Amino acid sequence: MKRILSVSVLALASLATVSLPAAAVPAARTMTVAEWNSCGYHPSTNLKLRPGPNTRQGAIGLLTPRDSVHVLKEQGGLYQVSLDRDSETGLKAGSKGWVTKNLTPHVCMRLSVPN
Repeated sequence: MKRILSVSVLALASLATVSLPAAAVPAARTMTVAEWNSCGYHPSTNLKLRPGPNTRQGAIGLLTPRDSVHVLKEQGGLYQVSLDRDSETGLKAGSKGWVTKNLTPHVCMRLSVPN
């Protein structure tokens, strides 16, 4: 009886050291982090919306602190932005242009649930 018990314990101990093949281990999940605030921004002060990434170009419109924009890219101290909704100054939603870096992030919370 002792011999059978000893063999059983050895058999169980050898099973505990068997490693699983790599395919059985789940892959690590990756998450993409937005480079810019995903909730958008609003101007800190009135800002001229310009057609190109320099301040020598004339304004195509005016953004106010009540406007909401998303940053598309950055170049030479300016942001290229897209207007989220129609502006009080007459700019249409989706209008794109360049502004100086006087933007304040919206305060928001978005929960991301992994798939």
